[in-house]
Amino acid sequence: TKILHFIEGKLNIKFPIVDSYSEEMRIGKNRGDISRVISMARRFGEWEFVRNALKSGAKIILMDGSLQTSFPNESEFVKQIYNEVEKNNSIIAGLSKTSTIFTENGLPISGFLEYLGRKKGISKWAVKIGKSEEWTNKALIYFVKLHENSDRCYRLDIYENTSEEDIERLLSSLVLNSKYFAYPGYPYALIDAHNLARVGRDEAIYIRNLIFDLLDIEDIRKIENSEQIAHKILDELG
Repeated sequence: TKILHFIEGKLNIKFPIVDSYSEEMRIGKNRGDISRVISMARRFGEWEFVRNALKSGAKIILMDGSLQTSFPNESEFVKQIYNEVEKNNSIIAGLSKTSTIFTENGLPISGFLEYLGRKKGISKWAVKIGKSEEWTNKALIYFVKLHENSDRCYRLDIYENTSEEDIERLLSSLVLNSKYFAYPGYPYALIDAHNLARVGRDEAIYIRNLIFDLLDIEDIRKIENSEQIAHKILDELG
């Protein structure tokens, strides 16, 4: 698999060979599809940006999503990053908008904690659930509500070797960064990152054309024919 670089900057990633029949890539009994490979490339790209941020002296790094690893070779890749986190005395965490953690009674734990917060009259809070039992997730699991006007709480993964003092510093920083009037309770840093990462239509066409420049005419025709067939099916369904 080759990752091409068209936009500003370059990521020197040793991207692993992808086997669509491997356990990490399969969906049930079916072989993995191209969308999972794309997700894998994006995930490794995110981790490499984390590494670059550490090299530039970043002290707090917040990722969009959990710290869970799920792709081939990802755990080994992330282990190196965690070593750099400890070496630099930095903090790394991941904030998730959704969670699949439930109480013993089958209730979503996020909703249960929100109920307890309202019952006790606590408008902002952080609750430590414990250490992740997944060997692929070296994290302490928290649920946090970062603003009194927020209508939801979020799952927060914090690297397991983070000190209590640094955890308090992280939580204080997140509260200060979660006051954006249009989305109170969600860190503005993640809102800004989302806007910067979003690919607009014009940019997508530009990247598509750059890729087409590297392909043979037969490959281009196959792609265009596939697109036409897909549009035809959608038109017939409409």
